[in-house]
Amino acid sequence: CMGICLGLLVSHGVFRFRFDWSLVKEMLTFSLPLVPAAIGTVASIYIDRMAIKELMTLEHVGLYSIAYRLATPASLLIVGFQMALTPLVYHNHHKPETPENLACIFRYFLCLGLPACFFAALYAEDIVKLLTAPKFHEVSSIFPFLFASALTVGMYVFAPGMGIAKKTKILAVLAILAACLNGLLNFLLIPIMGLMGAATGTLLGAFAMMAAWFYFSHRHYSIPFEWLRILAGVGWTVLLVLLLAKFNLEGDIPLLAKTFIALFFLVSLFPIGLLKVSELRLFFKYLREIRAT
Repeated sequence: CMGICLGLLVSHGVFRFRFDWSLVKEMLTFSLPLVPAAIGTVASIYIDRMAIKELMTLEHVGLYSIAYRLATPASLLIVGFQMALTPLVYHNHHKPETPENLACIFRYFLCLGLPACFFAALYAEDIVKLLTAPKFHEVSSIFPFLFASALTVGMYVFAPGMGIAKKTKILAVLAILAACLNGLLNFLLIPIMGLMGAATGTLLGAFAMMAAWFYFSHRHYSIPFEWLRILAGVGWTVLLVLLLAKFNLEGDIPLLAKTFIALFFLVSLFPIGLLKVSELRLFFKYLREIRAT
């Protein structure tokens, strides 16, 4: 309080009090829809555990929460993109090269995100056994789903169209609908699949939310995403994860075999073209320049 008073005293010749209704209306038009959007976002985060509590037991809520906490480091993979991109996009969105740059950065992100999701599925049991007590080891089956969910919900940063166009009302509607869909999927799938139903419902809800977000953002700020390459990469990852789950049901995969599977997955991404050869050359050239200095 003293700091604010001192600041106002020192800057009395620079700032003056002026109430502008037009600016207030503009700010409220933009920011008020963010309140229900925030409520919808919070509801989406907790609706799965609320559904588990109602349909199962508190013990299951505890198990699910352990898996959820193990999956939260996935957000660290995208937080750097969020913090770096948001101010740059809003500052440079009017430049003609910005959409192309965003599409390129999104491909780079997928080059990190898809392997991270695959490795989470491949090494799920090892990670859970390393970090938890034996009574929690059963959550290894839902850990990859929650890891992918945590990664998916942060991808809104690559589709800034609604923010640029100040269409926060659409954003609010999407957030509320996503919470409703997430809750519906959880209440439908938990009685059938248990904790796996909650994790599956959360992941499907996150994908639906991001698909709608990208769609409406594209209508207001077009970004030339290479959807064929993107969908090929995502589809290939999902296919290998399903095959991996089938092999896990038949028996544990040795650690050495998992290492070879991980290397195979990394190599198999190159033909899809998420990371182009020319971009790799520029990257290695940049590394050599850094080493030379």
